[in-house]
Amino acid sequence: VHTCMYICKMYIFGHTSTWNYTNDYCDIFVGTIYNDLGLIFTQRQKYDKAVSCFESALPMVEGADGDKKQMAVIFQNLGATFNFLGNYQKAVEYHEKASDMYGM
Repeated sequence: VHTCMYICKMYIFGHTSTWNYTNDYCDIFVGTIYNDLGLIFTQRQKYDKAVSCFESALPMVEGADGDKKQMAVIFQNLGATFNFLGNYQKAVEYHEKASDMYGM
């Protein structure tokens, strides 16, 4: 993750002097990448890897301000993945969290 954040920062800003100002942005960016990887694993029916990616994405997008819309998307993706795994109780829990987030 730290390597991904470093690459993100270098790509966006071209230098490291703004690290303190861009850390939240890089976290959200890396969280989005984890979410996208989770979607790829879901499509390939590698559900355990998808869950791992989605769970890694959550703390990245929560941050200080928290991107509520992106968090809701990740909760929804987790719900769908647990549905594929047959863990319907956990799927419902994540879908309810997503629904609550959309209402905020």
